[in-house]
Amino acid sequence: MSWRKGVIRGVLGGLAWAWLGLSGAQAGVVPPTDPATLKLSSDISITVSLYQLDSSLPATVSLQSPSRCTTTGTPFYRDVTDCWLPEWSPASSGKAVYVVVNGSTVVPTLVPPALGVSLPLASGTANPFVTALTTSAYPGQCTNIGAGAEADFTLGPPTTLQTSSNTSVVGYALTPTDCGGMAVVQVGSSLKFILPKDGTTSVPANGIPEVWENLYGGNLKPGAPCGDNNLHLDGDIDSGPAPGAPCGDGISTFDEYRGFIVSGKQIRTDPTQKDVFLHLVNPADSVGGVFAVSASCGTSCLGGGTTTYPIPTSPNATLTLGAGGTFTTTANVFSTANVGGEITGSPSGRARIVAVTGPTSATAEITQPFPAGTTSLAPGSWKVSESLFANVYAAIAPERVHLLGYVPGGTNLLTNEWVDSFVSLVPAQTLTESVTAPPDRTVNPNRVYGAAQKGLRIMEGLNINASAVLGYSFGVASPNQAGDVIVFTQRIINYILSLIPAGTTLQYSTASLVNGTWTWASPMVTDQNFILSKAFQFYTGMEILHSLDLTPAIQGTTKTSYGHHFAPGTGDCLDQAITTTSKGSTVTFYIPSLCGGADQTQFLLK
Repeated sequence: MSWRKGVIRGVLGGLAWAWLGLSGAQAGVVPPTDPATLKLSSDISITVSLYQLDSSLPATVSLQSPSRCTTTGTPFYRDVTDCWLPEWSPASSGKAVYVVVNGSTVVPTLVPPALGVSLPLASGTANPFVTALTTSAYPGQCTNIGAGAEADFTLGPPTTLQTSSNTSVVGYALTPTDCGGMAVVQVGSSLKFILPKDGTTSVPANGIPEVWENLYGGNLKPGAPCGDNNLHLDGDIDSGPAPGAPCGDGISTFDEYRGFIVSGKQIRTDPTQKDVFLHLVNPADSVGGVFAVSASCGTSCLGGGTTTYPIPTSPNATLTLGAGGTFTTTANVFSTANVGGEITGSPSGRARIVAVTGPTSATAEITQPFPAGTTSLAPGSWKVSESLFANVYAAIAPERVHLLGYVPGGTNLLTNEWVDSFVSLVPAQTLTESVTAPPDRTVNPNRVYGAAQKGLRIMEGLNINASAVLGYSFGVASPNQAGDVIVFTQRIINYILSLIPAGTTLQYSTASLVNGTWTWASPMVTDQNFILSKAFQFYTGMEILHSLDLTPAIQGTTKTSYGHHFAPGTGDCLDQAITTTSKGSTVTFYIPSLCGGADQTQFLLK
């Protein structure tokens, strides 16, 4: 095995927050499916429609949203036939949709799942629940979570649904028990309807609803090799983050549709772009079952201790709280580095940043209410933090980096959002895992297609047994071959503080590519907490990127080797170390925060 250490030696992904919902007056029907062709029948004398309570729908959706429907602001039930997808979460289980039969008074029934189905399926194999025209029974509840193989839906008794002040329909509650299951309801002796709508009158059903397929160019077909320009049901042709990078992220198109639970929330992932799954263990190192403790942060430096890095800053701007979790500022504040960070108010209020839509606007999920009636916060009464994983965003866009089982600002140990076999980390770098099937860190244990794919575990080491080692990666390879990394937070603090004499003025600079050449920006005056925060981001990003096969070749000259890094001071996110200069009473820290194209072409997940 190849081992990689981060030792002491002297592009930002584009954000795509998509407001892609269906709203307004909608009227949709699902025709029956022809069992011989699996195409929709042209006979629409009897159809079904789907209804949900309008006020229960979100104001906006993104590409990752579980369903595509958005509210129109009415108190009534409305037609969601052409936008509905199954929704399920560990906290609230399935969100019901109501089946309304058009053209018949016959009570619909749920067709039970086909028996004897063995998953995962071989490449090119048709979905057996589709070919049998039955309700699905996929393993677990989502691609990454749950167990069991029960039917993926239940169908309830009739309910009257008010659709306006003077109209109503009768519907039957169809409740998902799966993130991406397929329901087949039967009306009478022979008419069967696939829900959500799947297939057309000219294209057979395949198990992925039309509304999701259409986000990525239309019908998906089995059997795609890497390099194929079309999406396929069991294909894995994700591109990026740079041209020429190996294709695929180890998750089949179907399983990307079915989706994942990420820190308690259901998402669907983009089958055209690579997705990375991370889990933070903080703290991780222990001796005799007793966790190490930081002299600077207590329990952890990454959450749950006396100090949490990255440290929030207080922008000189007014923050306005808008509808739908929209936050805007009167000056440039936000960058992609803030995705996954927090907005905190004084005296109360917290919001986790989900997306940055511009330097003065972000979308955030409120996790602690702001004081009643608060519409804005003046400078000095609020703070914003960046993500620990900001340097990872330099190689892959933040919406494609998924933090499993993550509690911002808290300690994190095990998670049920992947196969977690972590037992202990004992200095120095002795990692113990239990033997499981599927293996440790598998993010798609309930997959319908493809092979097992692993995510990355980031472990916080608080011990100071070897002060020169600031980070450690168990290999320079893909997550399937490497995938465990350690960031030694107390050692990083000790090292940075050793470079700052008392009474020193601190400056910070980072580099960007100008006409293809790394160029350091003019230094700005800053403080110790800012430098430490940037150092944590640098070393965390470096070790994670080693487990994405960056940089696989040994760098350096015949006289000097930099290992799997660029020379210190180059300016790349995979430089061997942070560098400094000292002039008089001023120390300037040069800390890379961006990745070059040469890094991203090596990006490997499988």
